[in-house]
Amino acid sequence: MEQSPLFQDIDRYLINLWLSSCTEHSFEAGQVVIEAGTRTNEIFLLLSGELRVHVEADGAESLRTLEPGEIAGEVSILTGSTTSAWVTATQPSRALGISREELTQWVQQSHQFSLNLLQIANHRLHSSNLHARHQHREKRKLQAIAMTDGLTGLLNRHWLSLNAQRFQGVSVLALDLDHFKSINDRFGHGAGDQVLQAVAEQLRQGTRPHDAVMRLGGEEFVIVVDMSRGDGDPLQLAERLRVAIEELHIPLCGDEGADQLRVTISIGVATQARQESWEQLLERADQALYSAKNKGRNQVQLA
Repeated sequence: MEQSPLFQDIDRYLINLWLSSCTEHSFEAGQVVIEAGTRTNEIFLLLSGELRVHVEADGAESLRTLEPGEIAGEVSILTGSTTSAWVTATQPSRALGISREELTQWVQQSHQFSLNLLQIANHRLHSSNLHARHQHREKRKLQAIAMTDGLTGLLNRHWLSLNAQRFQGVSVLALDLDHFKSINDRFGHGAGDQVLQAVAEQLRQGTRPHDAVMRLGGEEFVIVVDMSRGDGDPLQLAERLRVAIEELHIPLCGDEGADQLRVTISIGVATQARQESWEQLLERADQALYSAKNKGRNQVQLA
């Protein structure tokens, strides 16, 4: 145990004196040593075997592995808080239990022991902070994935459901590709996906960064135009997008020499009236879109 970071640069006689009063524990493989959310009155100094620290009861996500000479539970003891992680024996293990009272006495008897304990706790807290930052980044990635259409990279219906009620003073463009089913039927769904991706990219390039471009599903798209900037005319934007889509030449399977698809799009435009709800606004844009479809497609209709 003299090799343990806890006892670095401390007289062997004092270490033996301290350890003689500790209680030895034996743990079977899979046995829980420390349960998260509980209060413990002792830390565990591992003598043999292996302990694993994890954040969930099932151990799916491991923080670190403890080897002989390392301790567990010190952060909870030092902060006086409940434990924040689970500790489980991964194999038959033995550990010394060091009570809070014994730990306090050792701190009072040895300045070096205090430094060792603080260095260990600081290292653990630093590791926990790194883990928390990693978890935060992963959470943000997952949130971004959940709000993004997997095929086109545009925002999706989930993003819309979370943000729609915040829209004020906006215009909505409801867009629908014309005769899209015939493309899937004639050329296959792979070609249909290529068309959707090409159209999505054109919509992305043709709008401002602060406008929201979404694919709601199938061949349906919605663009929310921020009117507060004062530099956007939704009707002119819709017409520019219609023309840009009509001029697209989409090669099948990326082969420039193959047959190229031409597509058109119908667009309905509605601008939010005072105290008009998002649902009412979208319904008016949809009605304008249906009017564009009924009047022959490949055109823009204003609600």
